[in-house]
Amino acid sequence: MGALEVIKILGLKKAGIGCLAAIPLKSPNVISKTKASKQIITVDGCPLSCSKKLIEQAGFKPVPINVVGDLSIKKFSLAKDIPTNSSKLIFEYITPTQIDMVKHLIVEAVLKSDKSKT
Repeated sequence: MGALEVIKILGLKKAGIGCLAAIPLKSPNVISKTKASKQIITVDGCPLSCSKKLIEQAGFKPVPINVVGDLSIKKFSLAKDIPTNSSKLIFEYITPTQIDMVKHLIVEAVLKSDKSKT
């Protein structure tokens, strides 16, 4: 959600969302778009940092953001913390404040990269 908000703010010339699952599959289209990116920002939801590790294993150097470590956002386990009989949607467990926090970290990383290249 935060990444979509970043695209609204910065536009598609400065920000985008890629297919992480296609990276280890070495999809030519995705790999070429990733290589063409000025920077890659990974956003992970737990200390395992899987998206960061997948990008690194593909030979890229990401700017990592971990919402649990960097922002102290509590991770909900779908199996344990969210009752199976709950009628709440998954997005009801994420607050607008948390989305804003992630959005600001991503925007800050993009703008910092822009400044360092000028």
